[in-house]
Amino acid sequence: MTVRKYLAGTLLAMTMVFGVAGVATAETAAPSPAAPQGVDRPDGQVCQRVHNILERIKAVNERLKQAAHKLAELRAKAEAAGKTALVQKIDQFMARVRAIHDHLVQLVEKIRDRVGNRCPDQPLVLDPVT
Repeated sequence: MTVRKYLAGTLLAMTMVFGVAGVATAETAAPSPAAPQGVDRPDGQVCQRVHNILERIKAVNERLKQAAHKLAELRAKAEAAGKTALVQKIDQFMARVRAIHDHLVQLVEKIRDRVGNRCPDQPLVLDPVT
């Protein structure tokens, strides 16, 4: 396969990852319609919801890591072939992947701050995207 086919596949994967990250962001930012504002939910419901959101964020982060790995392979192939313009584009995609990862880390921190110590069994540390 040529470098172009690899890049096309990676672009498709990245588009899917960015879409999932956007959905995860929208779902964590939107208030739940199940409980009116100002009404406290039982801790069990809060912890379950937090667990579900963190699992989705973790899945998105795994996809980001896979995409970063693919991009690193493509970059090495493009660099070996002497395609500097392609290397620059891949570097731009890698910067976007890192930015999305940083955003996910911030979301996890916000969730932890909001939940406080109500759900102590929900620690999540996202693996860095390299």
